[in-house]
Amino acid sequence: MLPYLDSVECVAVDLPGHGESAHRNADSLLHYVDYVRDIKLMIDALNWPDCHLLGHSMGGALSLIAASTLPETVTSLAMIDSLHPLSRDPHQSPAMLRRAVDQFTAWDPLRETLFPSLKTAVRARLNASPFPQSEQSARLLMEYATEKTATGYRLRSDARLNFRSAL
Repeated sequence: MLPYLDSVECVAVDLPGHGESAHRNADSLLHYVDYVRDIKLMIDALNWPDCHLLGHSMGGALSLIAASTLPETVTSLAMIDSLHPLSRDPHQSPAMLRRAVDQFTAWDPLRETLFPSLKTAVRARLNASPFPQSEQSARLLMEYATEKTATGYRLRSDARLNFRSAL
């Protein structure tokens, strides 16, 4: 999208645990509200009085929350391939929290997801995605989402991003 945004100052955000950014501390939970704080800190660090947010997937949902939380700062919002933050019946909260706690306490931060080849990683992405996507788009994504190591292709993303939300 960047070539189409030549008239604006654009900052592409790589959230903690995504892409090539560092993961949060192993003791940290990854609540989406923490990412809204990251967005606010980024806007403040850039010293922008206002901004427009463009988010993809989870970034779109986070941009929506940030826009509603910071209406004096966020002038407009665009979301691509994004769903709104999901909510549940409040009576389900204790069971949801329990599943999240169980998942987090069973997590081994030293265990990595490795694929023997990029082709295997692409196939895994195609099988795991709930949304239809072409093999070409899955390959492009996995070329960015993995890094080649001596033992295979390692996912760059933080495994906790797939954990159930405690909220």
